Amino acid sequence: MQLEAETATIVDLAERDEMLEDLGEGALFRMVRSASGQIDSGADAPAFDAVSRFAAAAQTARTSASRLTA
Repeated sequence: MQLEAETATIVDLAERDEMLEDLGEGALFRMVRSASGQIDSGADAPAFDAVSRFAAAAQTARTSASRLTA
């Protein structure tokens, strides 16, 4: 949350884009790693479905943020 708040205060658009991209990629990596652990431990397919939905949402949000700052 703190990084998101800091990102909102960045005036340089290129720097803000880079920070937003890093935030999105970091969150996606943590989510995939967590879901992979659940799948490997015998969890149901819903864990994989949740990761797929999250990945699609993260990509959409990152693309939308890039369009807004372009």
